[in-house]
Amino acid sequence: MIDGRGDLKVFCQSRPWAAWAFKLGWPAAIIGFFWALTTHVDWLILLTIGVATTYPLLLAIIVDRIVPDTTYRAWFDERGLNLAIGDKHDHAALLSRFIPFEDITHLETVEHYRNLGRMGSTRLRVYTVKMKQPFGTLPHLQISTKQSAESARSVIKRLKQLPAAGHIVAPPLYLIGNPPTGPLEERAERERRLRGEV
Repeated sequence: MIDGRGDLKVFCQSRPWAAWAFKLGWPAAIIGFFWALTTHVDWLILLTIGVATTYPLLLAIIVDRIVPDTTYRAWFDERGLNLAIGDKHDHAALLSRFIPFEDITHLETVEHYRNLGRMGSTRLRVYTVKMKQPFGTLPHLQISTKQSAESARSVIKRLKQLPAAGHIVAPPLYLIGNPPTGPLEERAERERRLRGEV
């Protein structure tokens, strides 16, 4: 959600301990299985087989409970821009900031179309919020979204109607790349990719 260089990158959570647990768990389960074979105890052999086969699923469930995925949310209300970084249980657990409309000077919307060759094309929509004062060490915020172009236009239209946001410069949607013109062209492009012509 927040792009650029600065201290806000610490809010992106990673799970390196989970990767190590996954990598080291397999050898431990295999060693336990061979040890159980040497003891000739049937229930112990069945237990180690069960642990070895269900280990990845159990680890994924435990990791998701302990460290859930980070969620990024940004929305406008009557007074300004709200930013929240958290998890699925508490959306503002890591960061909750409010930027009033008085501090926002520009709001630009850019739509990127990228052709990924055989993998198809992708679309990315980015709001660039420029402010009077930098946000921490960032000169501006970039908020990526999966909203449609119509939804982005409606957000800008509603924003321009708010009295507190009348001074914000919001140019029309800027397009980068060549979007497919319609579903028939998308289908033809997909078939060409599947045939290996692209």
